[in-house]
Amino acid sequence: MNTETFQNLATGFNVRIESCEIFNPNVGEWARQLIRTRIRSYLVKVLRSESRVAIEVKGFETQVSFSANDIDRVCLLNKPLIKTREGLTIPIFVDALNPQTTKWLERAENALLLSELELASGESLQVYRNALVLIGRHERANSDTVMLLCQTADHLKNLDAQNHVDGLSFSVERLPIDLQSLEPLVKRFAISDDDMRQEMLHQASDAELERLKVQVEPLLARINQFLDSFGTNPLSKEAILISRLAEAVAELGGGNT
Repeated sequence: MNTETFQNLATGFNVRIESCEIFNPNVGEWARQLIRTRIRSYLVKVLRSESRVAIEVKGFETQVSFSANDIDRVCLLNKPLIKTREGLTIPIFVDALNPQTTKWLERAENALLLSELELASGESLQVYRNALVLIGRHERANSDTVMLLCQTADHLKNLDAQNHVDGLSFSVERLPIDLQSLEPLVKRFAISDDDMRQEMLHQASDAELERLKVQVEPLLARINQFLDSFGTNPLSKEAILISRLAEAVAELGGGNT
């Protein structure tokens, strides 16, 4: 097992190598070592198993989903997509016909990004609604590949993301008046992904965490009342997001939702 490349990447990012036990069906092996870092708004994880690395980039939302160069065994992206841009030589697999995916692949700059990855036999790229993952040889654990994946994530982001929080449309006017003051905290901490939320809380300053608790704790009962008001009806997107904010406070020991 090649350890030098993995150690060099950890050193370059100034982070330590962590132990883990994570199974990825697309790799078919257990990852035993993990590097995690943040690049701009992205949470990057590099997992190493016996014969492969899996490089994961999270921190964006997209309507595009596909698997390149091999099928995906996690979300079953396994149906060949015939209509792709001329010159895109690697096979593309999807779960169903998705106009957003086809449109994205037909753009020259996006096809170029995929070609620059130079996916070899046994390597693949999975694009999900909130993450992308490259499965490749150990030598793929390098800063150039990581930065190219972050650049790909830049191209995948929803164009209307300004009005979204964690992939959900958000209008503060749809919250009760006495909860609307929590808007800045919703936009920062209302994250569904456990890894992303924990990373965000970990990176927040003591002053930010104190403000989070001081502003949200007194309103937890009011938040529960708002959530209960939906009864058996589906929660609004704003209700979902403010419940996630309450979860973040609970994880800090600020109460139960």
